[in-house]
Amino acid sequence: MNPFEMSKVPQAGQSAEKPKEKIWTITPEQFNQLPDGTELTSVFGEKMVKGRDEINQDTRAGYLAFGFLEADKPAGIDFDPRAVREIEEDMTLNSLEESEK
Repeated sequence: MNPFEMSKVPQAGQSAEKPKEKIWTITPEQFNQLPDGTELTSVFGEKMVKGRDEINQDTRAGYLAFGFLEADKPAGIDFDPRAVREIEEDMTLNSLEESEK
């Protein structure tokens, strides 16, 4: 095994999985205050744009399945610490097809 490949092998105490990104989900009220054109990320990592894409308004514990990545959190929105989620594995047809290859 060459040194480059060895660097990919997890060492003791390290996980083989890459860390999941955090997403700050929003309430329907916060969603309604956002201007059209605002890019949101779903809990599955899918990007959607308010006013252009159909964004599901179903809630779980008062939050939509959409919000902002940690690095993209806009100023002026009061995010509740209970609203943070990790992006889940996308189980779309495309990801299932890729996993079968």
